[in-house]
Amino acid sequence: MKKKVLIHVYTIQVKNDILSILVNNGHDFLEVFNKSELNFKYNLIKDQIDLYIQELDENNYEESLDQIRRIDMEKVRTIVLIHKYSKHVIDDALALKVKDIIVLPMERTHLSKKILSFFDTQKSSPLMPSNQDKVQIQNYMEIDIDKIRDEINRAMRGKYPLSFVLVQYHSLDQPQWVLFKSTLNQLLRTTDIVMYFEANNILLICPFTPKNFLVEVENKVRKAYDQIKKEVSSRSALFLYGVTFPEDGNVWEALYNEMKDGIHDSKVISKFEGTLKQINPNTIRTQLKKDYEQ
Repeated sequence: MKKKVLIHVYTIQVKNDILSILVNNGHDFLEVFNKSELNFKYNLIKDQIDLYIQELDENNYEESLDQIRRIDMEKVRTIVLIHKYSKHVIDDALALKVKDIIVLPMERTHLSKKILSFFDTQKSSPLMPSNQDKVQIQNYMEIDIDKIRDEINRAMRGKYPLSFVLVQYHSLDQPQWVLFKSTLNQLLRTTDIVMYFEANNILLICPFTPKNFLVEVENKVRKAYDQIKKEVSSRSALFLYGVTFPEDGNVWEALYNEMKDGIHDSKVISKFEGTLKQINPNTIRTQLKKDYEQ
């Protein structure tokens, strides 16, 4: 049975745009107008719902959040539409584990790309260039860094948190990489960006993600990586470290250096047996000194 999109949007123009986007691209939808109708229709066909889109009503804030809580986020992907950048509102929405946040007004072309990205599972991704493209990695990195700086500038203008997670993996063959990439794309929000950064490294860029939610992003990476171990035999290693703008730095170079240092420290600690409390600090310092001298 074809999955449906459940919609609770009250701004007429936004509703018209969303319905047109869905109809023109062959997606079935069901509309609700209040909380009681949401409860009824959601209970009636919840196994058929693939995506839920709700416009947040700031004038009835708690009730609007209660409607979002009614949705099983593990089974139904959810987009929340908000009317202005607000750390408080974004934090509340992220706490409910919504998949995406869209700030209105948004040009219809961009709105269409956002919504349709939830259905385009075969969309090509810039995560990793093909073998024939690897000679151009240096140029590819320079372009990406420009995009990273653009994201920082947007966060600065919009006054919202922007988190980064540097992920370093080892010894993944092509099938393992494809599985890792596919699972990661399913777990992350559509606002998140994943870039192939350099050999054996990927960079996650997560707009609207405050520092206290970094652990959730990191857990998604680990969960995606665990799929490799379930599907195929793998002894490959994974290291990752996250930072947040502006708490951990105001420029890309400072943020990147902190992530590199964090991954380096994780590698050093991983060489020792036992918990951190059991490891002698002098032992760690000795290893750090050896690594530095090398």
